[in-house]
Amino acid sequence: MTPTNWGAKKLTLDEREKALSTALETVEAAAATRQQLLLRFARLYENVAVTEFDPSDMASAFFDGNSSGNSLSYNVIQMCVDALNAKITKNSPRPMFLTSGGRWPDQMKARKLDRWCRGVFAATKMYKVARRVRADASIFGDGFLHLRMNDAKKLVAERVSPMDLRFDPAHIPSEKLNTVYRRTFIPTDELTHRYPEKAALSKTMSLQDTMRSWTLDGNVTVVWECWTLGFDKLPGRYARYAPAFGLLESSEWKPKCLPFVHVKHHERVAGPFGKGLAETLLGTQVELNRICNSIVRQFQRKGKGRTFVQKGTVNLRHLTNAEADIVEYAGSTPPIVDAGNTIPVEDHQHVRELVERAQKLSGLSEMSVSAKKPAGLDAAVALREYSDLESERFATQHKDWDDFFLAIAELAVELVRHTPGGYKVKVPGRRTTEEIDWADVNLEEDAYVMQMFPTSALPQTPAARKAQVIELRDAGMVSPDAAKRLLDFPDIEAEMTLGTAQIDDVDATISAILDKDTPEYMAPEVTQNLPLLAERSLMSYLQVRHFKDIEPSRLELLLRLIDETTLLIQQSQPPPPPQPTQQPVAA
Repeated sequence: MTPTNWGAKKLTLDEREKALSTALETVEAAAATRQQLLLRFARLYENVAVTEFDPSDMASAFFDGNSSGNSLSYNVIQMCVDALNAKITKNSPRPMFLTSGGRWPDQMKARKLDRWCRGVFAATKMYKVARRVRADASIFGDGFLHLRMNDAKKLVAERVSPMDLRFDPAHIPSEKLNTVYRRTFIPTDELTHRYPEKAALSKTMSLQDTMRSWTLDGNVTVVWECWTLGFDKLPGRYARYAPAFGLLESSEWKPKCLPFVHVKHHERVAGPFGKGLAETLLGTQVELNRICNSIVRQFQRKGKGRTFVQKGTVNLRHLTNAEADIVEYAGSTPPIVDAGNTIPVEDHQHVRELVERAQKLSGLSEMSVSAKKPAGLDAAVALREYSDLESERFATQHKDWDDFFLAIAELAVELVRHTPGGYKVKVPGRRTTEEIDWADVNLEEDAYVMQMFPTSALPQTPAARKAQVIELRDAGMVSPDAAKRLLDFPDIEAEMTLGTAQIDDVDATISAILDKDTPEYMAPEVTQNLPLLAERSLMSYLQVRHFKDIEPSRLELLLRLIDETTLLIQQSQPPPPPQPTQQPVAA
C-alpha cells in the first residue's frame, strides 16, 4: 500500500490500521537520512552530545551538559542563530481584515474580526510560541507551528520540532505537503485511562514488539497523529495511532489545510524544505573547532615549548611541566628552552577571520552580535538609516515573518469555522477586556482580504522612536494627542493613559455610533475636548458616508453629534467686546 491509502474513505477499522502501520514504516524509512541531518544540527546548536531525539535521551544529554568534554569551545552557530532570531522577531506583526467592497455591515464585522484575532493571539501566547518556531527555522531550516483544538474546544498553539514530523515521500518532489505525521510522547497511564479497550489488547503483544521504539522505559508511549488532505471536494482524514495500542481515533478532516504553519529560513532551489544557519555555517564551525582545539593543546603545554639538551648531559625524566623545577645537568652547556611564542599569532588571527566569516554568511555585523551601536552614531536620523541598512539583508526573512502570522490567522479562522458551537475570545484593552463571539465576526471567505499591520513603521529603541514621533508632530503630520499614543512606552503607561484620555473619550463617543450593533448616541458635554470631537466626528462622517449599506440612522447620529458639538463650541465662546462709539468731530 502507498503511504496515503490509510486516508481512503471506504476502509474498515482493521484495514485502516494496517494501512497506517504500513505508511508509518514507509515514511520512517524515507526520513532516516533527513533525521540524521536534523540531529546533527541540534547537536551543533545545543552543544551537547544528543544521539536520539526522544525525551529520555534529550533529558539525559541536557542534564549531563558538557561533562563529556566534547563540547564546542567557540559555538558560532548558536551565537549567529540567537542574534539573527532576535533581529527578525523583534516585531509583533498583527494581521488586519479588509472587506472587499464597501458594505457597512461587513466593515463592522471586519473591525471586530481584527480584535477577535488579537484575542486569539493573546490567549494562545502566539508571539512567544512563534519566536521558538522561528528559532527552529534558523537552526534546522524549517519551523512548524501546530494550531489545534484541545478537548475543551479552545485553540492551542504549539511549537513542533522538525524531528517529530514525517511527510509522505511521494509528495516531497512536488513541494506540496498534503500528508503529515506528528510523533508525540504520551504517558502510558493516560492512554490506558482514555482507551481502556485498546490497553487490554496491547497487553497481548509480545515484549519484543512493545519495546521496538514504541514505548520509552514503559512509562511513555509513542503516539502518531496523522492528517491527509482530501481532493475533488472529498474530505481528508485524521487518525491517531499508537503502535503499542493500535488505531485510537479516526475521523474526517474537513478543513482545507493541514493544522500546521511552516516557516523557512532560506528557500532551496527545489524541494519543500528550507536551509538553516547550522547547515550554512557547518564548514566554518568545523574549521573553527580544529583551530581552537590546536590552541587549547598548545596552552596545555604551559608555554614550556621545546627544550634542547646535549645528549647525555640531562636525565630526561627530570624535564617536566612542574613549576620552578631544579634540573641537574652535566657539562658546561646548559639546556636551551625555545622561548618563542607559545601560540603563533596567525592562529589567533585565523580564529577572528573565521568568526567574521560566520557573521558575514549570516548577514550580521559585529555590532549586531554584541548589541552595540557604532561609536558616535547618536542622532535619531543616523540611527534609523543604520538600522535600515542592516535590515536590507533580512528583507526576505522579515517578509516571511509577517506572512507567517497571516498564515496563522488564516488557519485559526479555518479551524474555528469548522468547529461547531461557536468560539468566544477575550480581547485585552487598555483598562478592560472585551468578549467577542465568532458568530458576530463570521465573514464569508470571499468577503475579505488580509494584510499585515505595519508594526515596524517606527523605530524600536526608545530614543529613536521618541525622536521620530517628535519629528512627525513638529511637521504637523500627527496631532499632539496622536503623538502621545505613538510613543506607547510601558514604563510611563499610567501617565500616558491620562494624557490620551481626551482622544480616547472622543473615539469612544464616535465608536458607540459606528461600531456597536445598535448605535448608541452620547450627547456632547462641555467637559469634553469639543474641538477635537468636532474634528474627528467630521472626519469619521466623511469616511463612512461612502460605504454601501450603512444605516442612515448612523449617519444621522453622526451629523447630530457634529451639530450639537459645534453649537456647544459657539456657546462657550465669550461674547465679542462692545464696539467703541465714535465721538462726533467738532466743526
